[in-house]
Amino acid sequence: MKFEEYFSFEAIVKDLIRWRVKGKGKKDEKGRRDVEMVLPARKMWSRAGVKEREGVAPEVVRRQAIWRTVRRVCGGHRAGVTLPLRWAQNLMRLVDEVREAVFSGKVTFEKPRMIDIAKGREVGVIQYRKVASFERLSDRVILSRMTAYVRDRLEAVLGARCYSFRKDRDINHQLAVQHLQEFRARFPVGSLFVAECDIKKFFDNISHETVRRRWNEVGFADAAGKVLEAYLSVYAVEDNGALGTTRPTNADNGALRTTRPTNLSSRAPTCGRSCWRSSSRCSTNSRASTR
Repeated sequence: MKFEEYFSFEAIVKDLIRWRVKGKGKKDEKGRRDVEMVLPARKMWSRAGVKEREGVAPEVVRRQAIWRTVRRVCGGHRAGVTLPLRWAQNLMRLVDEVREAVFSGKVTFEKPRMIDIAKGREVGVIQYRKVASFERLSDRVILSRMTAYVRDRLEAVLGARCYSFRKDRDINHQLAVQHLQEFRARFPVGSLFVAECDIKKFFDNISHETVRRRWNEVGFADAAGKVLEAYLSVYAVEDNGALGTTRPTNADNGALRTTRPTNLSSRAPTCGRSCWRSSSRCSTNSRASTR
């Protein structure tokens, strides 16, 4: 798929629908989620017949019902014509805003809110991981669509022995075990040793220069590169964990570092997977490839 196709009306709306069904979204002062303001209320959903729903997961049924309603109301929309329903107006405004920002190359993100997420205990003390939460719905849509694009792009360049976080569901834990068994069969006599490596806190913060270098090595659309730069420029986490935009002076050439954002649903670039999703593993790093 071309980069532009990841920002089609259908692609954007289906991300919103998925979030709506999962109950995601930022709440306003009245407790309403922003995603609910751009999609039809439950009573308006166009559900399929009982027979069509047989054997289909409830979540899928709900997603199909919302999409069917959106298509019916917005499918024949023409530029300059105002839709009669408020949610439909909000939806078309959001889609236009996202597409205009991405295709014009004038993407800007609001500075995210930093959240401490507990990740376990160490010597009896709770350890926290900082994540960045983007409050504006259009920002989250752009980052989600970018994640989908980058994930698909990386699938074509990842090695056959890289098993973690793959889009291809045939590349999984079972395949890794199969490959290990095949390798063991080549050495029927004697012992074999396996090393499992885990680089502690390696992906908590990622150097921006490392991100750019790996991004260029893989090769992405120019428009995608502008979105990346907008994302990197909006904030940085300095060595003391504070949110800032100035370059710290440290031993690593003063490189700005980015921590991982929340609310992203897919995988991320080799330059630092944690730039795009909440996982700390990178499928191109030794941690993933040795599993």
